[in-house]
Amino acid sequence: MIKAVVFDLDGTLITFNLDIKSCRTEIIKRLSQRGFPQNLFSLRETAFDMLVKVKQQMETTGFDEQRFQEIRKMVFSVVESHELQSAKTTQMFEGVPTLLIR
Repeated sequence: MIKAVVFDLDGTLITFNLDIKSCRTEIIKRLSQRGFPQNLFSLRETAFDMLVKVKQQMETTGFDEQRFQEIRKMVFSVVESHELQSAKTTQMFEGVPTLLIR
């Protein structure tokens, strides 16, 4: 007997309306507040891509592992915050509950 179903929020069984543009905009804003040129980043890039650019930029000015880890933590905190907000509005596609009961 099935006691629980875990959804991974990938859009297979449910809607997941993550505002990617807002998330990336906030990351870019926070990175620029930490001294990185805003034009270094693009709204088309993932958070991971932005972190690669942060690391490359830091390597040209003297890499500091502790500072990089703090920035990495901040970036993932922003992503997590946006994902949690989006999770509140998820909905199962029509017919999924019936399918899962079978």
